[in-house]
Amino acid sequence: MKKSGIRHVLVAEGETVKGVISMQDVMSVIQKDERLSLVSLAKKYPGISSPVEQMKEELKENANETANNSETAKKDIIRAGTAILSISSLALFLSQSQWLHDHADIAMIAIFVLG
Repeated sequence: MKKSGIRHVLVAEGETVKGVISMQDVMSVIQKDERLSLVSLAKKYPGISSPVEQMKEELKENANETANNSETAKKDIIRAGTAILSISSLALFLSQSQWLHDHADIAMIAIFVLG
C-alpha cells in the first residue's frame, strides 16, 4: 500500500462494498503482534488463503472483542446520552423559546453539567 501511495482499500464482495481497510488498520494489527506474518495468519485462519481475507478476519475478531466489553458499552451509552442532550440544548437555544427565557438558570446548570 505504501509503495503505491494507497491509504485505503475497499473490501468488496461482488459489486457490494463490505468495508474499507486503511493503512492505519493494517499497522495497528501488525503493532499488536510484532511477529505477525503471512505464515502466522495462515496458521490462525487455515481455511482462508487470501492475506486480505485473513486480515479482515483478524479485524472482525478484534472488533467483536471490543464490542463484548461491558466498559465499552457503558462509554457508548454515556456518549450517546451526552450527544442527545447537547443536540436538544442547541435546538432549544436556536429556537429562542419562551421556556428558555423563563428558565435561564436551569439551562445554565444543564450546560455546565454537559460541559
